Amino acid sequence: MHDSDLHALRVPRADPWQRVSTWPSFRCRTFSFRCRWDFDFQQGEPQSEAMQLAFLTILPSIFFSGYIFPLETMPKFFYGLSYFVPARYFIDITRGVILRGAGITHLWPDAVALFTMGTLLLLIAARRFQQSDHA
Repeated sequence: MHDSDLHALRVPRADPWQRVSTWPSFRCRTFSFRCRWDFDFQQGEPQSEAMQLAFLTILPSIFFSGYIFPLETMPKFFYGLSYFVPARYFIDITRGVILRGAGITHLWPDAVALFTMGTLLLLIAARRFQQSDHA
């Protein structure tokens, strides 16, 4: 591209010293990001395992909650499996409150199921924590 083409397109000409002056700043930011990235991955296996486990649980919970696909169109096996996903009850409660303006009389079964699952998971986590070396 010639200078006349740049002038016709009204593209300002870049100052070569501006590129040179921003180069050290760019390198410092890149280096600090790289150091932080390396440090994060050197934290050990528990963090990476937790990240992988989070991805393994988030996607199925979104699919089986009825957020993307209606629960009624799912095969019976997956429909039954969706009863064990807490996001299903949360989505039902949120849709009931926001879209329909439903009260507690309509939403209490979902709230009880969500409370029961949360309590059960908390008890399991507390028991596992007591059995580990951290106690």
